[in-house]
Amino acid sequence: MLITPAVFADELVIDEGVGPEFHTYVEREKVRTYEGDIVVGAEVPDDYELVPVPDVIITKYPKLRTYRYVRVGPRIAIISPSSRKVVRFID
Repeated sequence: MLITPAVFADELVIDEGVGPEFHTYVEREKVRTYEGDIVVGAEVPDDYELVPVPDVIITKYPKLRTYRYVRVGPRIAIISPSSRKVVRFID
C-alpha cells in the first residue's frame, strides 16, 4: 500500500551525523518496525505509534525536540506530531 502526500512537507534540515546515531539507538532499543510505503508529506496511519525522539539524540540535535518518529522498514521517519505527516527520512 502506497500512502501519497496530501501537501508538501515542512522543511527540516538534519545534520548528516544524526543518521548513524539514530540507527544505532533504534537497533539497540529494538524499536518497533512498521512495513509500508510512506513518502515525505504523507500522513502516517493512526495505528503507527509516534515515539518521541530520544534524549540521546536531542542532546546533540535539539531541533528534533518537537518531532516524533517511527521506523518504517530500514528507515526512520521524522513526523510532525500535530499533523502526523512525514517531514523527513533518516536513511
